[in-house]
Amino acid sequence: MEEKTTIGPSDSLASEAGKNSEVVVVPASGPEREAIVKRLKLKLDLRLVPYLALLYLFNALDRGNIGNARLAGLEAGTKLSGNDFYNA
Repeated sequence: MEEKTTIGPSDSLASEAGKNSEVVVVPASGPEREAIVKRLKLKLDLRLVPYLALLYLFNALDRGNIGNARLAGLEAGTKLSGNDFYNA
């Protein structure tokens, strides 16, 4: 007998979905489970990747700004030297 997991409206994952309160039966193994997992990974990727891309962009901008500030004399005003400047 094949083992199945049921995710319903009372579960925390389903209640966070809001409008999608349908019951999903996930088989323990097989091609149907692989399709569900693939769809879930795509959904997570589409939600996380834009935020991570923005985080990466802001990190790169911040590193550039720290370098420019060091050249403009911020190092003397803050009394930082060497690697201390990059750990701020």
